[in-house]
Amino acid sequence: MKLLQTLTLKSTYEEVERIEQLLNTLQEDLGFNDEFYARLMLSVSEAATNGILHGNKLDESKTVEVSAYK
Repeated sequence: MKLLQTLTLKSTYEEVERIEQLLNTLQEDLGFNDEFYARLMLSVSEAATNGILHGNKLDESKTVEVSAYK
């Protein structure tokens, strides 16, 4: 597998919005359709939110890393 991009988020809800930028770039580079984009956005946002809330307890000194591989 090849690492395409990595995004490091601070443990705040506002940081989850940055996932959209990552997915927009990946959609342009990889050409996946809008339905796949929507499903991916939902699942990655939910996973990041769970990590921020339940894993890191909103501790801003901790981060969540989102990586995309091909």
